[in-house]
Amino acid sequence: MSKDVKYPLVSRAAKERWKDPEYQFKMGMIHNNPNFTEDSSIRRKKLWEDPKYRKHISKVNKNFWRDNAKARIELGEKLKKVWKNSDSRKEDQSKRMSDTMKSLWKSKKYRIKHTRVMNILWDDCVYKRRMKSLRKDPKYLKYMSAVASNNWKDPEYQKKIRLALNRRPNKAELQLYNILQEIIPGDYQYVGNFKFFVGGKNPDFRNVNGQKKLIELYGKHWHDPRKFPNSQSPEQRIRYFKKYGYKTLIVWEHELKDKEKLVNKLYEFDYD
Repeated sequence: MSKDVKYPLVSRAAKERWKDPEYQFKMGMIHNNPNFTEDSSIRRKKLWEDPKYRKHISKVNKNFWRDNAKARIELGEKLKKVWKNSDSRKEDQSKRMSDTMKSLWKSKKYRIKHTRVMNILWDDCVYKRRMKSLRKDPKYLKYMSAVASNNWKDPEYQKKIRLALNRRPNKAELQLYNILQEIIPGDYQYVGNFKFFVGGKNPDFRNVNGQKKLIELYGKHWHDPRKFPNSQSPEQRIRYFKKYGYKTLIVWEHELKDKEKLVNKLYEFDYD
């Protein structure tokens, strides 16, 4: 028997054995033994050191998930049921997953491999079409929006993202900030770096002189509903902040070109 066919033959033989109920019972008893679990873990680690074995397992898994649509659906339904159970979402479990991903991401080799895999996926026209259609699905967009909103309401999450991104004002935001400081110095503070939140939303500027007023800078690219259908329109943004007692002014990036007109708009909003 050649080494190249060793694993497939073992797999077929194992499948036949697992059809026997007595064998299933016997193996269940063995697997519940802590000593066996430890020995099995050691054996699996040794097997995993073999590049041919890793390649074989990878190929088997890919072929299985590609050809077995029923198994994908069944596993998806099982996972949904598991995650509906609050006990399955314990904090320590989430932390373990987070720590695992962090440790993996520190490896340059892993990052390169991950990028390569994602590039291969996006080169697949079927995968690309599926992902694009998913991003246009109203139910999916609504779900992702709700998840993001809940996350941003958590102060710990806000702090973590703020430290990770270390965001600074862009050119347009700096220009608007300088105009504000020129006409009403000290009244408005830049908080678009996740420094300040209202109900899970992060405005660009807020009044720090006792008034509940916010200023949002909208750009042609990031607030184009055709490119980002989940982004809030100016009217939606104003209504959202109004629920929390804030009055909001929307400034469009192209308005920065006409400084005199913009200054009048800012004066009117600030002294209203």
